[in-house]
Order: sequence, then C-alpha cells, then structure tokens
Amino acid sequence: LADSGVAFRVVGLPSFKNMLNIANKKIKLKHPQTYSRSVKVKAQNIKDDISSIIDATKEDFDCAGFTTDLWTSRSGHPFMSLTVHFIDKDWNLHRFTPFVAPFPANHTGKNIGLGLDAMVEALGLTEGDWELFSVNDNASNMKLGIKLSRHLKQYLCDIHTLELSVKDTFKNVP
Repeated sequence: LADSGVAFRVVGLPSFKNMLNIANKKIKLKHPQTYSRSVKVKAQNIKDDISSIIDATKEDFDCAGFTTDLWTSRSGHPFMSLTVHFIDKDWNLHRFTPFVAPFPANHTGKNIGLGLDAMVEALGLTEGDWELFSVNDNASNMKLGIKLSRHLKQYLCDIHTLELSVKDTFKNVP
C-alpha cells in the first residue's frame, strides 16, 4: 500500500478484501485507520531519530543546506517537503527528509515561509551561529517564501535555472 500511493481506505473495500482472500486466506486485514495510525507513529519515531542525530552533531557543523518543494498528489492533496543536508566533523554527509507534510494552505510566499520556518524550528536549528541555506526551484511563490523566511537564505537551483534558460532560448525556434 505504501509503495502504491493509494489511500489506506482501500484496505476496507470489499474488492480489496476479496482479492487478498484469493491471494492468501491466512492474511487478516485490520481496519484502515490501524494502518494510518501505524504510519503516523513510525513517521514520528523517524522524526525523533533525525532530531536526535541533528542534536548530537549540530555543534560540529557551521552550515546546513535544505532542499524543499511543493507538489500536489495524484489524488489532489498538496504537500511540502524539507530535506536537510550537512557534513559532520568527520566529513560524513548526512541527508534526511524529516518533513513530507500536508500543505493545505494557499501556496503563497508568506504561507510557504511560515511553513518552512516551523519545520526548521522543529529541528532545533534556530538557536546557533550556523548558516542555513535553501536550494529551491525558481517558482515565484517558493522564492518569496524563502525570502520571507526568518531562518533560511536562498540559493536557486542552478540546474533548474539552466533548464529554464534553455527552454526559453528554444521557445520560439521552429
């Protein structure tokens, strides 16, 4: 279910139950909310583990990079993600995605900035002397969101900028 991207409610559908019964009569399905709660608990445990790693290593780095994006799922649900990247004192690259969260608010720069700030604050990276950079695409709302962020400095993705330049160059070529 997790790999397919379908909603957990599928587990409760008679057609799904019938298919699973044909495939393997020994499998006993639980209520869809049981699976949903289980995933939420696991996600929180992973966030806690990531926060512990960051807490244990944040004195060893003076900057961290973030990548972020917004998208809408196939089922029409909007999401925002935040991935943190940093190198520790032993030159080990750490890369974690502690946040892939629903983002039902309008995708305005102000809302994006507030959402990103809340995520950075939840990681405990606001009380320090390190630089926090965000690499993002050139969407105007995302650029404004980073600009309005209290914690992040913007660095536009060079590859995305190059892609836009090439597309613009050939836009009027027959």
